[in-house]
Amino acid sequence: MSLQHYTSSLRNEAISVAEKFLSFLERKNISISPAQLIIFIHMYETYYALKNGISVNETVDLIKSVFSTINWSNELVNELTKYLSSKRVGRKNDTGAKLSLRLRYGRNMRISEILHHNITEEEIYEYIYLRKKGVIKRGKDGRMKIARYEDVRKAIIGKDIRQSVEARDILKYIDEIPTIYWRKILSPDIVSKADSKQIIKLASRLVGSSDKRLKRIILDRISALLTNGVSFRNKDKRLVQKLVSETKYTDPLLLAELSNVLSKNELKKIDIQSIINNIYNIPFNHRAKLLNRISRYFGEEHVIKNIDNLDLVTLSMVSSWSNKRLKNKSLLGKALSLFIKSYLSGDQSYMDYAYHILSTIRPEELDYKYRPVYESLLHGKLLTALRKIPSFDKRYVVEGLIHYAREELLLKGFNEELLYKAIKLGYRLLRDIVYYSGGRDRKEKTILKGPRVDVRSSIYNFVRLNFTPIYMNYKRTNNIVVLLDTSGSMVPHGLWAITCLATFVHKVRYVVLFSDKVSVVKLSRTRSNRLIIQFLKTILGSGFRGNTDMVSALKEVNKIPLPGKYTLVIISDLKHNMPGDPVPLVRSLVNRLSRFIVITPVNHNHVLAEKVRSLGGEVFIVKSPLEIPRILKKRLNLKTSLVKERKRLSIK
Repeated sequence: MSLQHYTSSLRNEAISVAEKFLSFLERKNISISPAQLIIFIHMYETYYALKNGISVNETVDLIKSVFSTINWSNELVNELTKYLSSKRVGRKNDTGAKLSLRLRYGRNMRISEILHHNITEEEIYEYIYLRKKGVIKRGKDGRMKIARYEDVRKAIIGKDIRQSVEARDILKYIDEIPTIYWRKILSPDIVSKADSKQIIKLASRLVGSSDKRLKRIILDRISALLTNGVSFRNKDKRLVQKLVSETKYTDPLLLAELSNVLSKNELKKIDIQSIINNIYNIPFNHRAKLLNRISRYFGEEHVIKNIDNLDLVTLSMVSSWSNKRLKNKSLLGKALSLFIKSYLSGDQSYMDYAYHILSTIRPEELDYKYRPVYESLLHGKLLTALRKIPSFDKRYVVEGLIHYAREELLLKGFNEELLYKAIKLGYRLLRDIVYYSGGRDRKEKTILKGPRVDVRSSIYNFVRLNFTPIYMNYKRTNNIVVLLDTSGSMVPHGLWAITCLATFVHKVRYVVLFSDKVSVVKLSRTRSNRLIIQFLKTILGSGFRGNTDMVSALKEVNKIPLPGKYTLVIISDLKHNMPGDPVPLVRSLVNRLSRFIVITPVNHNHVLAEKVRSLGGEVFIVKSPLEIPRILKKRLNLKTSLVKERKRLSIK
């Protein structure tokens, strides 16, 4: 388009709007000066050229500013807006303003009059934004009361409505919007912010609807809440069961939780093996209820072959097995738990009850790998028994230890001696878990202070008349910073988070523990147990609670004074639910750091994980803590065993 043609089109556009405005004034018997009209045409041309378009509402505001001699009442403004809208004034930048054109300013309207049948996503966001700002209020009769025109315009002009509406605002006002429009704005990321009450309210509205995709998103959120230990009433479970029937949802954990309200045909569809495989993804104190329901509703003989592979402590929650082998294993786990409780609290009654249970166990019916544990407990040697427990069971003994210690602290208040015993026992178990799972390679040596002679290799050469001494290779220590999530959503993953730190803590310089608050721990090169002790104190003293504030944690990383480039390892489920967007910070850190690694469980925020990958970060999804040493050894060339020497644990 030539310059002459472009200016003529601008002039024609401005003159056409001016003519429509003059026709409106003639109807109202209002006169204006020609000079004001010329000023308006010039201003309209400039405004249109700068913004490449002008909306109806912006045209009205421009008219009011130029023709200030006219007495602009709210009724006159509304009539002018409607008149210009009917004449199709403005070609661009009209997005998000259509809903405000339908409002009757200062009056009451039905919700159906505001949200018409072909409403767009932008209009829904605008409605939620106006409800949030209070310019649209709901009366006692259910009608919506609209504020004055000036108040609505002040709330909208110059605002990015989509960015101003947060997930909690959508969840707060979504109940006012008809369900047929929900799929336009309810994404999995928004639904993941809903709590138990909000998600049940959403589920009740969706029963009988045809939107199976949205129903599945709701059921995924309910399953995640159950995984995190949230319980629902039977009334709510029956409601959820209707959604399950309508969508043929097959998540095993959710179906097991609904087992008391499911029909026999629906129970037959549940895969018991999938439930057992996922049982360690739910909190420790909720596993007993799940195991009881499995044995009750599915029949013990049907589940024995799947449950037999569970650890001692988990099996100890249910001691009423009729199978002799399973019952004796469960009783041994119960006795071990009582020994730990007695050790922590100093209560002799736990020990007496444990000996009573041991007297009922038939050792010949125990698996051979558990018989040394039985003999050690029979002689009252708890530490020896813990050392002889298979490594698989040791991981969940740590989780049981944390649970028992927290119970005692909540029941009797803070007890420094109990806390010290729990930390000491937990550290011993973690050291054994990590050391015996990975082991140490004798050929790889890490020297921190200068080159030293490798005596063994040098003597081996001297015997063969090669008199060249061999020096140990100096291995440069990596600068590693760890971000560890201790928020409420990490409750099911507390065990693997501790074990993960234990695997490579001797290479870490700083650790940032974050939930809704952030704390930074600087580690010494020679004291690798300091972090584990402090972390166990955090869990045993306060536990996983609060929200996930990744933005504040990433900002703390920028403040850490480290020379040169370093590696950032994030251990989190990435479920950020605080103000702010972590993506810009992730982008800047990926560009600045040498490595950006995220270790996350299966149940994590997939959207944020994909964004981290697209920005150049590495994301590893792990099911077991023992996968973490292999990942780090391969990606960072790290040694992943704790100190072999049995040093006495000291706490400062």
